[in-house]
Order: sequence, then C-alpha cells, then structure tokens
Amino acid sequence: MSTSGHGLTFEPLHRAFGARVGGIDLKTDLSAETLEALQVAFDEHSVLVFPGQHLEMQQQVCFSALFGPLEEAITRKADSGVGLYVADLSNVDDDGAIVAPDSSGQLFHAANQLWHTDSTFKPQTALASLLSAAQVPGSGGETEYVSTRAAFQALPAERQQALEGLWAVHDFQRSRDMVAPGLVEREVQNMLPPVARPLLRRNPRNGRPALYIASHAVCIEGMTVNDSRVLLDELLQWCTRPECIYTHRWAPGDLVMWDNRATMHRGRPWNAAAERRVMTRTTVIDTHYDDEPEVRARAA
Repeated sequence: MSTSGHGLTFEPLHRAFGARVGGIDLKTDLSAETLEALQVAFDEHSVLVFPGQHLEMQQQVCFSALFGPLEEAITRKADSGVGLYVADLSNVDDDGAIVAPDSSGQLFHAANQLWHTDSTFKPQTALASLLSAAQVPGSGGETEYVSTRAAFQALPAERQQALEGLWAVHDFQRSRDMVAPGLVEREVQNMLPPVARPLLRRNPRNGRPALYIASHAVCIEGMTVNDSRVLLDELLQWCTRPECIYTHRWAPGDLVMWDNRATMHRGRPWNAAAERRVMTRTTVIDTHYDDEPEVRARAA
C-alpha cells in the first residue's frame, strides 16, 4: 500500500492495474492538491475503487465534474437538472418493483455483460466512467475489468508495431444486436452513426498506449470483415485472459472510477428476476485526446 502526501492511501487491486483508495470522503470539498493526486493515480492505475462513499446523485455528479464535462446519459435518471448526466443501470422501476429481465429496457442493459469500453461509438469519447452502488444482490452482479494498456505492453514488439496506425470502426448497434436484434431504435441509430477510432489510444499525461477495442468495434479499416473479426476477436481474447481480470464485488456505497482509454469492463449476471441491483453511472467526456479532430464519422 502506498500513501500520498495528502493522506490518501492506494492499495493495489491487481498486479497490473487498479487501486483501492482510502483516506478520502468524496462528499466533502476536495483541495486542488487532493484532486491532482487523484488524477495522477487515475492515469497510473486506470481503475480506482472508493469504498463506503454512499453518494447521492447530486454528489456523484459534482465529484465526476471535477474531472471534466459530463456526457448526457442515454438511459438518464431525468430529462433536466443533474439527472441528465446520470445513467440508471438498475433493474427496478420508479416504485421499487423489479423489472422483468426480458423487458426491452433490461435487454438493453444486458449488452453491458459483453466486454466493452464506454462511449467509443459517440462523437465525443469518454475519459472516465464512475459507477456507484446503492443496492446489490446477495451473489453475482460483479463488474470485471481488464487493462488494455497492460495487454498491449505484453504483446511482442513486432505485434505492437503491426497494430500502429490501424483504425477500428465502432457501432453502438452492433453490441445491442449481439443481445437482441432491433433493440436500437432507428432514431438512435441515426443519432449515433458508426465512427472510426485509432486502434491504439495514448494517455496524454504519460504517452502510454492501450488497445481501444471491445464489443462496439465492428471492423478494421482496410481489412475484410472476416480478417477484421479474426484480429479483433484475437485481441479481445488476449486482453481478457483469466489472469488479467480484476473482479469487483460490489458493496452498497462503493464508487468505482475507470479510465475508458485504457480498460475494458463487463457486468456479470445475477438473479435479476428476484434480486435488486441499483446502480448509477456518470461519464466524463474526453476533451484531451489529440487524435479526436481526426475522427471520421461514417454514414449509418
């Protein structure tokens, strides 16, 4: 365990990435020095776990906004105020009743159980996602994380060189179609046409590259669909080997913050027909990535 000069402690979660943060209350005003220490830790560890925070929606939004502008959520809590920026990832309705697992809304969320990186398909990509737990099931419902930075570093040098300069096309519809075709309405498809991103994404603070792939990635520019799928599937399997996974077992009050530039994650199943899982997510837009002006939208 390491300790910063600001009373923060960082306990490793996995040999390659991740840290549990202690010595902090996210409900209080944070000093500029503390915020800088968190930003440095975020760039270094990629996944930060803050146990026992029990944040209200407003508090989560305020903390998230310290790291940059927030994106409006697709499955938002509300259509105005801070609820615009809070994604409801729960299996309960407004009255607290459990929603049927085969309902369209829950099938929509089921795609979160595929390995993915948030917002790769949007005009502006995501820097960080922050997920908090209010209610958790007795078993199951974990979230798994892998470091795509560590995975890239573990590749042979010649393989790393071969991936330089490649661009992958990302499409929101693809991940949802893998669960149930037709989940994405035409209006949403038109709002989120396929978009190309570099296959490698670099951290602007330290320059370290990471693979930028996962379930939204459809194909590689300049390759056939078949060759693209072979490469993307191979890289996905390489990143998600069992020894590379950190599994977060949620407790009420946990907040987990992760770097979408350098990780993939997926939710794990639970008895969703009988047990509540109430989670909310905020997402920070990446305004610092120097390749972003080169992103090329694709026709739907």
